[in-house]
Amino acid sequence: MTKKSGNEVKDTPGRALRDAVLTETTRLMEQMRFTTGRGAFAEGRHASVMVDSPPGENGKTFNLFITCHPHQPVRLACDGLPVFVTPRHGGSDRCWITFLDSHGQAWLTDLPAGEYRLNSSTCFGPREPTGPLWIHAPALAAKSLMPQPTRQPEFDQWARIVESNDGRVRATVRLTPHGSIALAIETGDVALAKGWVNYALVSPTGAVTQHGTLVLEEVSGRTPLWEGRTEWRVSGQQACGLVFAVQPPSIQRMRQGPD
Repeated sequence: MTKKSGNEVKDTPGRALRDAVLTETTRLMEQMRFTTGRGAFAEGRHASVMVDSPPGENGKTFNLFITCHPHQPVRLACDGLPVFVTPRHGGSDRCWITFLDSHGQAWLTDLPAGEYRLNSSTCFGPREPTGPLWIHAPALAAKSLMPQPTRQPEFDQWARIVESNDGRVRATVRLTPHGSIALAIETGDVALAKGWVNYALVSPTGAVTQHGTLVLEEVSGRTPLWEGRTEWRVSGQQACGLVFAVQPPSIQRMRQGPD
């Protein structure tokens, strides 16, 4: 490994292989469709992905098992990668999320019978491989959500920043004075301009309490900055964690092709 000046270090072959495995794994997931009792398999140059979907005992649900296998030994390539599971043809407000572990495996239980698809991305948050960051602690807000002219202490108590694993995207979720949750997801990377963001709030039990899609639109007068925003009403003060995955426009064009 060749060192650069200061603390910078050039990428090693191992890092390049991890990136290749992660990129291919997310691409393979985008292609996969599966139903109750009929899983799926996809294979590329660097990795393969297998989905097993055995029916549950009552015949109305099924369990989902995802295994991502690199073709060469590489550690932690996909650890913490969030996987969004949604009905194949839309038309439903249901969404499930699971996370690949250090062995490249993830699972969900008791999903309603039906047809489904997977979605993930090499740009995802949170960056920690331990799942969602719970919204409890004070944090600085994204520029667009900074209260004006002054910040109020009660805002800080329920605000949290979540950065993507690659540092290209920053999301801020916070409780507003009128009792709703405001979410802003922003990037300064032109490669993600007009990209789509799948997001979800997850409860400590693992249930998805809110989810949707945002488009990263250019913010007038603040170039280079692209942002998606939304807000919704909540009841109570239950902790929740934000999870998101960002799809560049090129991936979205691929997904809008024949299903």
